[in-house]
Amino acid sequence: MNRQLTDALAGDFLLVHESVVYGVLKACHVAYTQAHFEDYLQIGRLALVNAYEVFPDHLSDEQNYYRFTGFAYQRVRWAILDELRKAAKERERECALPDASLLEERFLIDSREEAVVHADLFQAMLACLNAKEKQYVVDAVISRLSVSAIAQKYGVSRKTVYQWKHRISKKLAHFKTDLKGN
Repeated sequence: MNRQLTDALAGDFLLVHESVVYGVLKACHVAYTQAHFEDYLQIGRLALVNAYEVFPDHLSDEQNYYRFTGFAYQRVRWAILDELRKAAKERERECALPDASLLEERFLIDSREEAVVHADLFQAMLACLNAKEKQYVVDAVISRLSVSAIAQKYGVSRKTVYQWKHRISKKLAHFKTDLKGN
């Protein structure tokens, strides 16, 4: 049965049945102190009116009156739970995405700190090497030249460049152990 709740009946209807809405809100742990309590109350009232409009039997019979109360409770409960789920999903989405500016700021701070540490480490490494070895490190690390390109640049064989690399790695081995310790 599809009926309309008229303005004349609405006040009395809500006076009698609004306790259903408050019962559902209490069961769903939506307290009146919460920020969106009034929103959920209105959603519950609308669901209550909707339940009245779609209830299949007449409310004049006492048995149907109690059936309507259970029917309305379930409809209001579903409406409130749907809204609570939507709000939870929205909060989850908002919480899952941190503020990008904070991440970028933290990344920049970390990058600057790492750059300072790497620059200091690089300077300490270069201090342990002679001029030829320093030039090899600059070519290999800064310029990112391949072994073949370095060999061609200095007119030596690739085997010679590998020997330079091995000698330099022996000299700088204690830096590797220092890095593992930190």
